[in-house]
Amino acid sequence: MKTSVSFQSNGLKVAGHLYTPADLQPGEQRPAIVISHPFGGVKEQKMEAFFSQHL
Repeated sequence: MKTSVSFQSNGLKVAGHLYTPADLQPGEQRPAIVISHPFGGVKEQKMEAFFSQHL
């Protein structure tokens, strides 16, 4: 499942997409991988192609 998320970091708003498995249960913890573009990249530059086919 894809969820839009955002938070403040050092005075800047950071936004992204959180992908979670469809069978994730409330309170369940699983390992995570964080992938980011280099500085100046935006989430719309198709990072989701990495995840959509694996969830």
